[in-house]
Amino acid sequence: MTLPELAKIALDGAALVLSVSALAVAYQRTRRQDVDARFSGLDARLQALEHDNVDLKAVIGSVPRAENLHALQLSLSELHGELRVLGANVSGQTEIMRRLEKTVGRHDDHLLEDRRK
Repeated sequence: MTLPELAKIALDGAALVLSVSALAVAYQRTRRQDVDARFSGLDARLQALEHDNVDLKAVIGSVPRAENLHALQLSLSELHGELRVLGANVSGQTEIMRRLEKTVGRHDDHLLEDRRK
């Protein structure tokens, strides 16, 4: 082989190595861009989930505990009993008012009859 033939083979080999290297770099970059795009989407999704998690913790923190619900139930039962007593008192007062109205009505009737005479 002659020197120009060897130079041409070396130049073709270098071109082949350069082409394969460029292909590898292009593949790596496009793959990296895809991965970066996927991570970017996942990052936004993760932030949304963290925000939802904070909201859920706030809601769960404001939910009354079993002890609080039990205390509320006891208070409502006590209030129910007091309302029953109050209802009985009102019923008694209503009966007294009926009697008084009858008596006052009789007095009114008596006084009106005396005026007419």
